[in-house]
Amino acid sequence: MRGFSGAGKGEAILHGKNIYNITKTKRMKNKEGNILSFRILIDSKGNLITELSGLLEKDARKIFNKDDLPIIEKIIREGRIKLEPLHVFLENELDSFT
Repeated sequence: MRGFSGAGKGEAILHGKNIYNITKTKRMKNKEGNILSFRILIDSKGNLITELSGLLEKDARKIFNKDDLPIIEKIIREGRIKLEPLHVFLENELDSFT
């Protein structure tokens, strides 16, 4: 585990009580990016929507350096394992109302 050093090396990621400092590479042009997210929202037409989105592991290899890649891949892999069943469950529940 690496500690957080506010020296501008990258963005801090909070994982439980641990903070990891991710080194920013030249390919990281934005100040932040979606690694993995799950949202439940209502659109302008009143539709309730679930959304699971994020970076694919193969794309993470193109962005993150070899030191940071294992933790990013772990976050993506484990996050999807937990979030995909919830996403499917909620979609099925919402479909039962229509």
